[in-house]
Amino acid sequence: MQKKVQKLHNLINILDRKLGNVSLSHSQKEGWANFFAQFKMGRLEARDIVVASEISIAVGLNKKANDILIVAYDLMGTSFIVLEALVQTFRNLEQDNKAEIYLKKHLKKDPDNWDVTRLLGRLYFHTGQKDKQVDLVKSYMLQHPNHVAAHIELATQKLSSNANDIEECLLGILEIEPHNFYALSQLFQHYTQVPDFNRAASYLEKLQRLFPDEALTRYCEGFAHEHHGLFEKALSSYNQALTLNPHFIEAYGKSAGMMHKLGVDLEESWYRLESRFPQLLGRPNGPFWRGENLKDKHLIIWAEQGLGDQLCFASMLRDLPNDAAKIDLECDEKILPLFKRSFPKFNVFKRRTKRPVGHDYHVPIGAVARYLRTDFESFTKTASIPLTPAAQDIQKWLKWLDGLGNGLKVGLCWRSGTKSRVRKRDSIDLCRNLGPILKRKNIKFINVFYGDAEVELNEVMEELGIQIHQPPALDQYDDIDQTAALLKALDVVVGGATAPLRLAQSVGTDSVILYTGDPGKVDPLWWPTSTYLMRKMDEDWDNVIEQLGHYLDDYPERK
Repeated sequence: MQKKVQKLHNLINILDRKLGNVSLSHSQKEGWANFFAQFKMGRLEARDIVVASEISIAVGLNKKANDILIVAYDLMGTSFIVLEALVQTFRNLEQDNKAEIYLKKHLKKDPDNWDVTRLLGRLYFHTGQKDKQVDLVKSYMLQHPNHVAAHIELATQKLSSNANDIEECLLGILEIEPHNFYALSQLFQHYTQVPDFNRAASYLEKLQRLFPDEALTRYCEGFAHEHHGLFEKALSSYNQALTLNPHFIEAYGKSAGMMHKLGVDLEESWYRLESRFPQLLGRPNGPFWRGENLKDKHLIIWAEQGLGDQLCFASMLRDLPNDAAKIDLECDEKILPLFKRSFPKFNVFKRRTKRPVGHDYHVPIGAVARYLRTDFESFTKTASIPLTPAAQDIQKWLKWLDGLGNGLKVGLCWRSGTKSRVRKRDSIDLCRNLGPILKRKNIKFINVFYGDAEVELNEVMEELGIQIHQPPALDQYDDIDQTAALLKALDVVVGGATAPLRLAQSVGTDSVILYTGDPGKVDPLWWPTSTYLMRKMDEDWDNVIEQLGHYLDDYPERK
């Protein structure tokens, strides 16, 4: 025991010297000073250790924090908050297997510990082992059938996975606890998105009656206003939620989204979107870039969002200063060739591989906008330069398209490959909705939907006698580079707000987005070659399809 205590003291002293060489905020300095004073007096508690580790992680000293927490956990083996912090540092260091070992070891001694069970389940979820998470939670529920927190954890997983039985799962929580705040709020959001506004309104009324002064109730009111297109009221409700709970991460994100919709206070909106960054795992070590001069500096830009967001934010990276010594750019493997070709001066590398070292600053790709898109004029201050597919691949697809005959070549993506209530709501029926468009003469339609569409394409041929052409030998889901070249070769790409449309926008192809709701002021600014045709959430597609017909009729002949 004494040796472990001495080791902990040695590690804390080393960390203190390390922190003396890095830039700390005022609150971090104050927090560390308070911790170190307690340490000197021999009064360390679990919470003190966790606070110290959080400060270390915030300035990129993940390994030092991990070393301290390993020893602290040996000394305080029953402390969940120390174990939780230790798991986070393992995840930051990309050592998920070690985190799993510690959690399983704890559960072996205390199998009924729900907090540790939940933490292990979330580790499975974030490492792509969702089935393991479900099995773990269900196994716990067999032993504790009325454990509400376990039912909520299962429901949360189902929500994130767009499971079809989420409604049944949430109603099951209400059978155990009829006024459960979480279940009521999620059922409200579920019915709002379906949409079933009458049922949604009944659940919102319950929230307002049972929990009138809660931040989540204000958040739900904002959610309702947003989905009815009342963005000013939505922003007001989200702001009220933040007043009640200044740590409400989702409300920061939603309020920022409303600012983008309304076109107000762009600087504040970027700041609010950064509220999620402290929660992100796998951050590089070192200082976070806050717009400092990059002359002769080394910057690493890391990926922390999905493909669509990476494509969106990449559109501004050419505005970074040319006098930086080096810029490393991380991206998903699927878009690696496209990014390498588009940013030849950057060191582009694959996500989830060992990152380059020696950088002066790091920044997630989504945070760059705060310094490069400071006002609305900055979106058009420099000419938009699309991403660059391979020239020989574009020529290959042009040749194939020309072989289809005369007329416009229009890519079509009528639904998303992701199955969720929102995606189902936004889907467009090929025969019933798009029939009038497909019957137009002198247009050749090309399938750019990346999933299995054989049944739907055959229905179009059988019912309308029209062929939607399938690009030969192309895996549109995995081969993004070839897909980008095909999209660049097309005249127009039409469809909902889906991944193929985002890729078409990023390579500069004229795109028509069939949009449910209102994209607002900011989203269209990223994509100068795009046209948005909009319907309200409770409207059908008829008016939008009519507008699309006019757009295609007026479109110039094939380039």
